Amino acid sequence: MKKFTRLFSLLIAAVIAMTAMCISSSAANYSWTGTWETNWNDMTLTQSGSTVTGSYAYNGGKISGTVSGNTLTGTWTQTNAKGKIKFVMSSDGKSFSGAYGYNDSTPNISGWNGKRKTSVTYSDSTSKKPSASLSNVSWDNNAGKISFTIKFADVKSGAWVGIVPSGTADDENSADKVDVAYKYLSSLTSGGKTSLSASGLKAGKYELRVYADDNGGALLARAKFTVTNKSSDTVNNTSSSIQYLTLILEEGDTLKIGAVVSGSGKITYSSSNSSVVSVNSNGKIKAKNAGTAYITVKCGSSSMKVKVTVTEV
Repeated sequence: MKKFTRLFSLLIAAVIAMTAMCISSSAANYSWTGTWETNWNDMTLTQSGSTVTGSYAYNGGKISGTVSGNTLTGTWTQTNAKGKIKFVMSSDGKSFSGAYGYNDSTPNISGWNGKRKTSVTYSDSTSKKPSASLSNVSWDNNAGKISFTIKFADVKSGAWVGIVPSGTADDENSADKVDVAYKYLSSLTSGGKTSLSASGLKAGKYELRVYADDNGGALLARAKFTVTNKSSDTVNNTSSSIQYLTLILEEGDTLKIGAVVSGSGKITYSSSNSSVVSVNSNGKIKAKNAGTAYITVKCGSSSMKVKVTVTEV
């Protein structure tokens, strides 16, 4: 009989523990975001991940804390005092019971309770975050367009990719005011190649950016590029009319160039600005810093120039 009583007690304890876990798990799925009616007037909270911030209409009150399960712990501040809080949400997500303390003391004064005034916000902790990446980014100065490969996942319908001047603030609202060309990701295929035309761009530094939404969405990816002035495509201090190949490299890139010659003769290489692009006797060039330089290739009485544009990584 004692064995049965002990077994029964253990079963009851297990059921109670499982019930408590279910209640805690259920409450943890509800967000603290919303407006709550409390004994210190209405309180508005916003939850982002496990972080909660907000305010309440009593002496400029503010709340800041973190969530673990169905419990919010953190601090309260007012114009006349401050301290710590501990709020515990109900299993239905519609109310909480809380306690507070002054300064650094443990929240041991009960009675800070609240009822949700707005609808319950369900928080799916398993939802995926939006993501995007850019690769094979190439600016065609003559065509006035940028080509690239874009990959993205779990973005909203308002997600977009566009060109903004370098130095633009990272937030989407700032970028949205100055973008010179853009496309919504809803019109693109993830992993596909695409391009943006911006033939009117002035010479300068720009960024290709991807945002998760069209209304304050997060910055997901960026790539820097430089637009050169077409009118500067002739080399100063020479009356020669030279045709040349333009190479666009990123800082740190290396490339070897060569020449096909008729007859015999030694080929020499030189750079107009070795701090931007260096070249050795074998024609190996290295991009050092952002800018433009010209590699001159000579053999006998013949010469050819190669323009090299270096962009920031």
